[in-house]
Amino acid sequence: MAWVLLSCDTVVVRSKMNRTKFETLVTIHVHQKDLFQEVWKKVREQKVKDEHDFEWLKQTRLYWKSETDHAVISIADVDFVYSYEYLGVKERLVITALTDRCYVTQSQALCLHLAETRAHYWLVRLRADVDYSRSAIRQVRM
Repeated sequence: MAWVLLSCDTVVVRSKMNRTKFETLVTIHVHQKDLFQEVWKKVREQKVKDEHDFEWLKQTRLYWKSETDHAVISIADVDFVYSYEYLGVKERLVITALTDRCYVTQSQALCLHLAETRAHYWLVRLRADVDYSRSAIRQVRM
């Protein structure tokens, strides 16, 4: 990690886009590390017993389905086929527990066909690449 940060400060970051990419990667990595520690703690305390426990299911999970040759993004009981869309490099301020709740809520709405715009559909499917927490938070407030 120290090497990456050193590289970001001295060698690799030569443009604003590269800096934004590295900041986004670090933000995502820290969030994933925190989630892993939280889930692992619950496993040790026997609060998560198997892969059907909601504490595990509510996490965004990425799978490769070799029988269909597709990547699948799973959130709770909803699966989306990842279609390799890319919206560009977006800045991320922070990812919070509310952001994760918004992902679960939005994915459930999409599954039940309650989302009216295609924009929400693409935003949920690109969870791994694009942060939409600001728009999701605005949606929750409305």
